[in-house]
Amino acid sequence: MKKRVPMNPDLRAVLADPRYFLHRIDPVLGRVTFIPTTAQRLARPSFIDGRSDFATGAPVDFPLDEAVAQTGIGEPPGSPGRFIFHVSFCGSTLLSRMLELPGSAFVLKEPNCLVDLADWKRRAGPAGDPRLGPALSLAQACLGRRWAAVEPIIVKPSNWANTLLDELTADPASVQPLFITMERRPFLVAVLRGGRDRLAFTARAAQHFASTKAAQKLVREAVAAASDPLGRAANLALLALHLQLDLFASVIRRAGWDGRCVADSGTITARPAEAALLANAILALGIAPSRLAGHAATRAMENAKGPGRSFLLETRQAEDADIERYHGTLISSSLRWAERTLGAHQRLGGAGALPAAG
Repeated sequence: MKKRVPMNPDLRAVLADPRYFLHRIDPVLGRVTFIPTTAQRLARPSFIDGRSDFATGAPVDFPLDEAVAQTGIGEPPGSPGRFIFHVSFCGSTLLSRMLELPGSAFVLKEPNCLVDLADWKRRAGPAGDPRLGPALSLAQACLGRRWAAVEPIIVKPSNWANTLLDELTADPASVQPLFITMERRPFLVAVLRGGRDRLAFTARAAQHFASTKAAQKLVREAVAAASDPLGRAANLALLALHLQLDLFASVIRRAGWDGRCVADSGTITARPAEAALLANAILALGIAPSRLAGHAATRAMENAKGPGRSFLLETRQAEDADIERYHGTLISSSLRWAERTLGAHQRLGGAGALPAAG
């Protein structure tokens, strides 16, 4: 018989039970919110950031300080360990779908609580907030709770949470990371393919990642370098990519990792089974290659962000070709601005790809 979720659970029970998913962390109100769910409902959406309903009942909330004080009292094992860090629109959702095999891996796709923490860190500014670290430990403990003892948890944060990379990888020995990168041109094409919403999101992201005075100066230069809104948005998109790759490179150097923990989005798109096998090795999942390759081939034919709909690489390539034809002049202009202002594109994968620390 399936175990029921208690109607009015206490905090200790919630922290010990993965069926209560940590969804919100509100530092202003000083509250945390958990949503009752099941493994099946949690795995179904492409994103568990609030865009899709995965609840089996009403949310429950508690004071943040009480939840932090009890972190570790229940069953949560601490850091989730395995992460997929990525830039936006790079195929990370498809990769997650390919790795999702019952009993072998469970992927938490873009949990909202990490977005809340990234926004909190941004608002706190250089002075920081002493409550942030303990709240992040709470999130890591809750996200690390396993549905089955032998099924590893992989956390794929939203790229918005890339500002938390230092905190999430503070103990490199306990982290098994995969970083997904993307070349400038396909990134800009992907942003343009998504239309106004993607352009607006990526422009906001550039400002979100610009946490230093030097980066804020680059935001102003990106805007000043174009005379029309679309050109400014394109420059800001390339700046957002640049700032994220800088964050990746800095963390990889500090942790003593190398380019072998990096995969490029082009592999995910063009050779999905190969990308899944690479991720299997990097994340040390131990999934049988033949089983994973077959599963990945099936998943690659589905729309990762719209389960139940088909996906054809040829259709995507035709869409991108249309973007290139329609926006070719804009793309070339923005790429020249990036080369001139940001320097050569930073490649993190492969021997010698990481530049020495300056």
